[in-house]
Amino acid sequence: MKYLFAVVCLCVALVARAQSYDGQTRLLSLPSLLVSGTTYTNIVLRLNAVELVSNGTPTVASANYDLLSRVLALPKVAISGVEYLHVQVRLIDVEVVSAGASPSRIYVNLVAHNEDTATGNNPDCLAFFSAATSLYDANSAALEAIVRTVHEKKATFNFQSDVEYLNLVLARETPGNNVLRRLANSYAGTLEIDAHAHEGVQKNYADVANLVERVAGVRNGIVGGFTAVTCRPDAASPDWEKFRRPLAPTSGFGSAFNATVLTLGASAGHVCDPDAAGIWRPTSISNFFTDDPNQSLITIGTGYAAKGLTEAASAIGRLVDDLKAGRLEQNRMYTASVTLPHCNMHLTGSGATATDVATFIDAVNALDDSSDFIRWATFTQMTDIWKSIYGKNPSTWRGP
Repeated sequence: MKYLFAVVCLCVALVARAQSYDGQTRLLSLPSLLVSGTTYTNIVLRLNAVELVSNGTPTVASANYDLLSRVLALPKVAISGVEYLHVQVRLIDVEVVSAGASPSRIYVNLVAHNEDTATGNNPDCLAFFSAATSLYDANSAALEAIVRTVHEKKATFNFQSDVEYLNLVLARETPGNNVLRRLANSYAGTLEIDAHAHEGVQKNYADVANLVERVAGVRNGIVGGFTAVTCRPDAASPDWEKFRRPLAPTSGFGSAFNATVLTLGASAGHVCDPDAAGIWRPTSISNFFTDDPNQSLITIGTGYAAKGLTEAASAIGRLVDDLKAGRLEQNRMYTASVTLPHCNMHLTGSGATATDVATFIDAVNALDDSSDFIRWATFTQMTDIWKSIYGKNPSTWRGP
């Protein structure tokens, strides 16, 4: 019964005043669905394949969906004329056909990057890697303290790394027991570890993703930074369209990289970074901000530009004000990502500390009110929410 609701084995009768499933069309209709504390109405899903988790116990009080485990819980459902109580299934291949009026919200996360000294032009990383023997433990402790604080505050964090730091982790620890693997195992749902690559003749995103998997034991399709647009005549044109196809590693070793999400879009030299909030499927390099529903590769906007945590909290406040003032589209999902430098986390005088992060999270949460505008989510969680709750409806907001 692995695919309990697959079309080959489902003929479901209607359940009066409850969930109903049409086996011919594979459509599940839910009058209401509880997701992350919010009730959504009039949800219609096409169930291509799901996996049975439990039947009968534990008791399910209401239809609800858990984003982390992807488990849909139903108080009762009829299958081939037999009514089953308290059914839980894990959604594997599901399409949102329609959804009632999901309220517009702003989804926020923290992000950290490091850069290779040869390609990143980052003085903090150069200083860190040059003295890694004495600074590695302090940097690891600072990173762990920040992740723990984010978890305790019920916020989210995407850690994105290039090759040099990953190799440093392997040099100082082991593939099976290191700071990134420990954090990934301990803070699932709070922390997500992604590839970040300054690509060149010796590496590309596939090479970095393969190394992330070896070090941290995790793998996803997130592109942790890319050139989205250009406004300098001497700069190379963006080449993000290559991510619409599997990307073979430059080294010739390891698996291809199958990108699903473009994050932290920038410009060459950060001259005209695309400061947009929302999620959409960019049409082309020359038409980046227009959604193309025929494409599957999405991008998640960073929100308004900001330098430092204090300025970032104010930028999110501006986005909240825009939402309250009715400038944003209704029933859409908007986004804001706040970037922390990783290579100076251990420097209390210049790097962001766990205390700084806690203050920032509190400031962002204080912007919210009874309208419940703000939610925290990793990039993968944002993608799942966009698909499952907002029906892939695109949103792009670049300010008034």
